[in-house]
Amino acid sequence: MSKNKKYYHRKLVRDKVPQYIEKRKEEYEAMTLKKRDHKQLLRKKLLEESTEVANAEENNLINELADVLQVIKSIADFENISFERIERKRVDKEKIFGAFKKGIFLVWSNKPADKK
Repeated sequence: MSKNKKYYHRKLVRDKVPQYIEKRKEEYEAMTLKKRDHKQLLRKKLLEESTEVANAEENNLINELADVLQVIKSIADFENISFERIERKRVDKEKIFGAFKKGIFLVWSNKPADKK
């Protein structure tokens, strides 16, 4: 493999990825995003990581779930929302609407779904 070959990733990565690349004596180019771009790419990263959960093999599921959780925590930090506040909201919604334990699939209703 040629040292000059470049693979363009063009995506948000974890904060220590540049140091990880340097340790392996590899070259890279990275930049620090503006706040607006950072916010947008964090949300895009959540979609990317969620897709990886959906496609994960059983033996890799915990890694992908951990990545989703990290992105959620990062978005919350960025927006100054405590994880405790998110957890309280999750519990409140579970009390009202339940969780996803029973595998109920709603085929149709005569009213559009509420966005909570």
